[in-house]
Amino acid sequence: MTFNQNSELIKLFGPDLALNEDKLVPILENIMKVYVLDVDSLFIKWEQFSYHNKEATLSVADLNKFKDYIQKQMEKKINKNNNNNNNNNNNDNAITSTSILTSNADNRNYNVSNGSINTGSNSMASLKSKRKIMKHNTIVTSSPSTSFNNNHNSTNMSEKFIPLFDNAAKKRKINSSPIYDKASSNDNREAKSFLFEKDNAYNDHNKEISLNVSTIMDKSDDADTSTDFKTPYDQSRPADIIDSSKRVNQNISGKIMKSLNAHLDIAPGLTFGNDEGNVGEGVATSPKVSITPLFDAEKYRFRTMRQNVLDVAEYLDDQLETFEKIFYDAYNIELGDPTIQSQNEIYCCGRIVPDIINLSTENMLNSESLAIETSRSTGIGKRVKLKVDKIKNTSLFQGQIVGLRGKNADGLNFVVEEVLQIPLLPSPVTTNDELMQFNDKMKDSDMKCLITCGPYTRSDSLDYTLLSTFIDKVNNEYRPNVLIMLGPFIDISNELILRGKIPNLDYLGKHEQPRNLDELFIKVINPILEKINENIQLIIIPSINDALLSHSTYPQPSFSKKILQMNTARSKNSLQSFPNPSTFQLNEIFVGCSNLDFFKNCKDVILGSDVFLTNRFERLTNHLLEQRRYFPLFPPTWNANTKRVAKNDKLRIFAPNLANEVECIYKAVDPPSIDVGYFGLTEFVGDTIPDLMILPSELNAFTSVVKNVVIVNPGCFISRLNGNVGTFAQLSVKKPDLDTFNNLEKVSNNAKEDDLYLHGLWKRARVDIIHV
Repeated sequence: MTFNQNSELIKLFGPDLALNEDKLVPILENIMKVYVLDVDSLFIKWEQFSYHNKEATLSVADLNKFKDYIQKQMEKKINKNNNNNNNNNNNDNAITSTSILTSNADNRNYNVSNGSINTGSNSMASLKSKRKIMKHNTIVTSSPSTSFNNNHNSTNMSEKFIPLFDNAAKKRKINSSPIYDKASSNDNREAKSFLFEKDNAYNDHNKEISLNVSTIMDKSDDADTSTDFKTPYDQSRPADIIDSSKRVNQNISGKIMKSLNAHLDIAPGLTFGNDEGNVGEGVATSPKVSITPLFDAEKYRFRTMRQNVLDVAEYLDDQLETFEKIFYDAYNIELGDPTIQSQNEIYCCGRIVPDIINLSTENMLNSESLAIETSRSTGIGKRVKLKVDKIKNTSLFQGQIVGLRGKNADGLNFVVEEVLQIPLLPSPVTTNDELMQFNDKMKDSDMKCLITCGPYTRSDSLDYTLLSTFIDKVNNEYRPNVLIMLGPFIDISNELILRGKIPNLDYLGKHEQPRNLDELFIKVINPILEKINENIQLIIIPSINDALLSHSTYPQPSFSKKILQMNTARSKNSLQSFPNPSTFQLNEIFVGCSNLDFFKNCKDVILGSDVFLTNRFERLTNHLLEQRRYFPLFPPTWNANTKRVAKNDKLRIFAPNLANEVECIYKAVDPPSIDVGYFGLTEFVGDTIPDLMILPSELNAFTSVVKNVVIVNPGCFISRLNGNVGTFAQLSVKKPDLDTFNNLEKVSNNAKEDDLYLHGLWKRARVDIIHV
């Protein structure tokens, strides 16, 4: 093993390895040699092993167990591929020309796994040597799927391509001081395992895992069509599709997985006159919440695919000039040009970019490839490489605007001495009279809000039974004042949507079947939303993966209630359609919502060992607050492994002469489409930071407090990563205490003005992450 590999092992595995380097490194070296692994792949497997073996440490005994664990992975993978060969020996004809577009495509046995379609002809044929699995340059690993029932030997292997994720993921826990994790006990181990998801957003979509499911159904089970709003399965679909409603573990359905401010009581919500909660029946004794949009909806209705390079350059330069003024006002300093050679220290402002322009955007940033881009007024837009060896306690990401102190002594590298702290925007305030008005409208009651995020079906199904069941619980059990539902409602990456196969609906007549996606929403999803009690106020926000919107770039306009026929008499007063992102008020509370996964897409560069100890979600959220916009990453980047997988899929499905003309198949793993010319719509509104930020992500559902801002990731209703039933968030807000002002903070006592109060939401709000 070379010195570089040795140091890389110590860097990834931590100081424990360095303390016993002579004994442990040779074992790791032997494992890498036997199973043909590089350092990063070895560490990924160690992360998997550590998760399934909670008490594992870097010791000789545990490393030997680790080696046995890898061996079992390889054997399981070989056995699975052997079974695939036996099952698909009649389907080994090569796909040529445009045959994928003919009816013969419906007769092939597709095995959708990790964004790749395996037709059976490319399965591994040789089982004689495990090392043959690794003989190609592509890293192929096997990820165990364990039932988490204290029987760690029952694993189900699925072959997949694993992208390398940032080192900040190693051995950290999602901790936050005000968070109380009710799934931390051994008795609730199954519940806790549900919220665990790797920092790898491209896991197998069709992996059959029983994380929280009592028993996975037999593949021959027929779909139950007795429930309303159920979409029956198309007979041409794969045989291994499982009804999502039957994957619900009733033992943990409705169970609180995590809580913020658990010492506060859960708000009771609305009460209905007849205590039934049915649509149109009963009268809510609690009044409606005042919902105030803080955006101009017309500005979101711009034309897509009309992005002008000059407009983009103008906006990016305006951003830099805005932050230059912020640094000047905050520190009273003059900013210089970092690209000019000088022996004197200067202050500068610029955008973090790669040191080499790579239009494919495949290469992730690291500490050796950082550069800073200047504004046109300061440095005519030039770039210079950064040396950050002296920076120990921060992280940087592509597109981040920073202020630096340092010098460019050789004209080639700007040596950074300090990264300046960006001052935060002030928190919103409300007058005493306004707070009294909100209290009067609420009749001195607490506010309750539910937050859900799509997709609402599995990736291989259009069955909305689970959503219909959830709406029944909303009406009868939760009874919130406000229900916020985020898309996608019809996911563009759903396999049936990609293949253009919308199954027949047995509860609709032959001539009433949906002919397009709009009609699918109108005839399947609309009836479910109509079930929501008219006293519950509904807010819907789209996603860039929503197949219903032709506007698929971020930022997005709101859904058209007229086109989707959501403008019924009952819905006019209880349904609001907001754009993505959007800022609005719930009574006095400022809410910011961005339905684009920043946590999954942002790969920050860690500078300093202390940063590894911080919570990644809170660290990235702090960047959002400092950058003063909902998606500061620019440009969004491909993951190299994901791009390679998508390219291989195209070559395997389409003839080589057609592959270059076919767009990559899996939209869910594409880098998000953004319209930079209109990125001003993603900035915080009113020069204030929100009290509450809703930031959905495919990664771990969580709730936290960052700089007095309540952060909520409700998680996916149905997990994209494994198809399991997911989570939603419940927000309970105590009313403002206008008698003692215990949960408010007074910031003004000017006799000429009304008294102003900070909302203090982080002190008077309870947030629960609940299992669907």
